[in-house]
Amino acid sequence: TEEITPSFMCTLRYFIVIEGERTKCHCFITGQPNPTIRWLYNCVSLDIVFNKRKYSLQLLSNDKVTLTIEDWSQEAAGEIIIIVENRADLTQCSAVLTVECNWDHSQSYSHAQSCSYIVELRGSRISSWSTYASSSSG
Repeated sequence: TEEITPSFMCTLRYFIVIEGERTKCHCFITGQPNPTIRWLYNCVSLDIVFNKRKYSLQLLSNDKVTLTIEDWSQEAAGEIIIIVENRADLTQCSAVLTVECNWDHSQSYSHAQSCSYIVELRGSRISSWSTYASSSSG
């Protein structure tokens, strides 16, 4: 069989998550033979096998790869990298992950009555997320 270099049909993108919430990173890959997949977070390999409460991995028959990460903290912002490799070659893509404060759990905004989120698309790959909290005056 012919060896085909691994490639991404759809890559990871910049994304923002809310503190304490679950995040899913999706991409579509191809390659022959089927590539092995490694995930890194801030250049450190994710221990998906031994940390199943934090990470889960799914590979669907349509070549969609999903990494699910539970319970983000604000200190955990960084870069997610996926590396796909087979005998033909190796390739990778990455995305920057930003963690926004969860106002329900923030001590500095513990009396906030409402939160508004504004998402601004700045191009095909970049978006900006601003959070505004307002509290009642009595």
